[in-house]
Amino acid sequence: MYLSSIGSLQLLVLIFAILWRTSNGNKPYMRCEASRSTLEYVDRCPKDETEWKKAASEKDCSAVRQNCTSRDNFVYHCLINAWENATVEVCATRVHIIGKCAEYNAKGAVVQQHERLDCKMFAHPCPDFYLSDKAYLYQECYTTVGKTTKITTNTASRMHGFGAAKGIACIVTIILLTIFINL
Repeated sequence: MYLSSIGSLQLLVLIFAILWRTSNGNKPYMRCEASRSTLEYVDRCPKDETEWKKAASEKDCSAVRQNCTSRDNFVYHCLINAWENATVEVCATRVHIIGKCAEYNAKGAVVQQHERLDCKMFAHPCPDFYLSDKAYLYQECYTTVGKTTKITTNTASRMHGFGAAKGIACIVTIILLTIFINL
């Protein structure tokens, strides 16, 4: 009984650590006003690493004055917007994206996951976790641009914020703690 309790406790700590890392990985979902001044609408995003490097060099995000994150973490992005009706280039904080397409939310001045677009379901799926500045690797996210006719205010307000990961992590942690405390 004692050993199984220790094993259960270790498992709980491991699960909590993974969930904590996942939710804290999205901490940069906080507003970064400096990103707004770099926002440009573009006809298309880079299709490969060569195009991405060229566009990133031209955008020169390291020259942007900002206090949102470290200089190395304030990087070039080319993403869909929150309304799925445009692609945008922007210098913004690199964040972890969890199984969704990445978007730039201009109202929130933030790069975040697009809650409606699950890129794991595409013919060429994205991984469970990826960095937002690698969105060009998941080209199917861009094919949705212009195909959306309406996004409600409620949907748009849900899209901005810390994402679902933090809430899910808290709920799962509470459930697991309740289970293991009652052992």
